Amino acid sequence: MPVNEDADAETASPSQPRVITASLRAINRLLFSVAGLKANFRGLACALAIAVGHGLVGAILRGIPFIGLAGSLIAALALVQLETAWVHVVISNPSSLPFYRRLPPFGKTFEATCVPTLVYWVTKMLSGTVPLVVASALGLPVWEPRHGKEIPAYDSSVNWKAPLIALVSLAIYGFLVIPAQAVLVRVQASLLPPDEDAIVPFDRSFEGTVEPAIVGGKGYVTWRDSLRTFTRASWIRLYVLHVKTFFVQMALWVVFAAVVVPVVVLVAHKSNKAN
Repeated sequence: MPVNEDADAETASPSQPRVITASLRAINRLLFSVAGLKANFRGLACALAIAVGHGLVGAILRGIPFIGLAGSLIAALALVQLETAWVHVVISNPSSLPFYRRLPPFGKTFEATCVPTLVYWVTKMLSGTVPLVVASALGLPVWEPRHGKEIPAYDSSVNWKAPLIALVSLAIYGFLVIPAQAVLVRVQASLLPPDEDAIVPFDRSFEGTVEPAIVGGKGYVTWRDSLRTFTRASWIRLYVLHVKTFFVQMALWVVFAAVVVPVVVLVAHKSNKAN
């Protein structure tokens, strides 16, 4: 989770313990110590509610002409309470309250997160459309569902075009999507109620940029201050975690393929014999 830990952790000397979020195993140990075996399922109910909410809002908006891609943005803005509540459930100590009892006020949440939500939505749209545009501009053969089983003819230029498209996708994800998501999550985390403790302590004042609402302040960090106060060490740690997560996912896919593919081949072989 891209939220700074306390300042002492940021400036820890080699003799001090490593920052918790610097290691996937350390994060897993922390979660296990907080919630046991069900640690990785914290926020699942809220995540399912978010998925259902997006489906319902999308179904309603599909009946309105000229909405198009903006429908997903409208859904994201309409569900800012649930999205923020999910972040709070994940980063805070376990609570006996169900997630729907922990929803922050809609008005304040919308005011705080509407801009970073918009930016995050734009970056995700770019990550999906720009590679396709580049592929089309390069004349890269693309399979289209309406053509059924018709496979594009092989072109030797694919050998350099495909890696180029992959680099474009990676650049957009690394330089746009990840920062936008980090800013959004930090703004959402700043809305965590004062009486709830985070499992990974972080500077709730965001270097003094957040003034409590009780003294006339906004009570949350703005997206500009969220970006400005995210330290270089935190950025490095965040990107390293993304890289580690990518390789873990790839390893899981390899294991999955190693188990499933032989089973499918064996079943197909036995079926042919039976036939």
